[in-house]
Amino acid sequence: MLEKVYGKSKNRAVTAQLEEQLDTLELTGTLYIGYPILASADEAIFVEALLVTPEHGLVVFSLATAPPKQSPQFWSALQDSQDKLYYAMENNLGRHQSLRRKRRLGVSITVITYFPVDLTPPPGSEVAVAGPGTLLDVIRAIPPLDEALLRPLNAALQRVSTIKPAKKRTSVRRADSRGAILRQIELEIANLDQWQKRAAIETPDGPQRVRGLAGSGKTVVLALKAAYLHTQHPDWTIAVTFHSRSLYQQSTVHRPDPPVHLRTCQ
Repeated sequence: MLEKVYGKSKNRAVTAQLEEQLDTLELTGTLYIGYPILASADEAIFVEALLVTPEHGLVVFSLATAPPKQSPQFWSALQDSQDKLYYAMENNLGRHQSLRRKRRLGVSITVITYFPVDLTPPPGSEVAVAGPGTLLDVIRAIPPLDEALLRPLNAALQRVSTIKPAKKRTSVRRADSRGAILRQIELEIANLDQWQKRAAIETPDGPQRVRGLAGSGKTVVLALKAAYLHTQHPDWTIAVTFHSRSLYQQSTVHRPDPPVHLRTCQ
């Protein structure tokens, strides 16, 4: 089943059409709308849709309306925008050792521009485009993801691996030892479940309450939500308050520059 997590969408009509097409493929994985936001050397790059599935790996979508005129300049600009998305994603994922295979990124990145109508790129063009009549064939042609890379890829995209680094546990020798069991549990913790993903990224119109038992990931969800809102609205002043002294050091270590303010409540 394809889980869907809704961030900020700039083009609701095209997004709905993309979702409808992907639903017919009966994929397993996650479709992110308006997430993540990637940092390049010069700017923040907004990812309009991101598909992560074991069947077809990592697919980055840019969503567009039909062009008024398919000129050489249009295709050249589209190629440049796809290249920018590709290199931003590659740069961000390349920071994670678990996703590298020697000197290369182990995850193949596919960048597709989705139009509400079918377009045909000019001969020799490297631009990847899809529309209502071609998307399914384009997705089916993408090879599957290495199963060993699925969890670290999700952790990298969700930023959990940087907020909560996993212990190495390099001394584990036996697969049935306590250390091996703990290592497997920690790999599970490094990925958000479907409720945590939605709580961290989706923002309803009005108050949002996140409840959970101790150790269920409420602090990580709160940190991700503050970071996501900051990237969406850099001019906002975001206040994160908490009542536990035990969270003070953890929050100050990972806090960004102002405008996110952290203070304790006594």
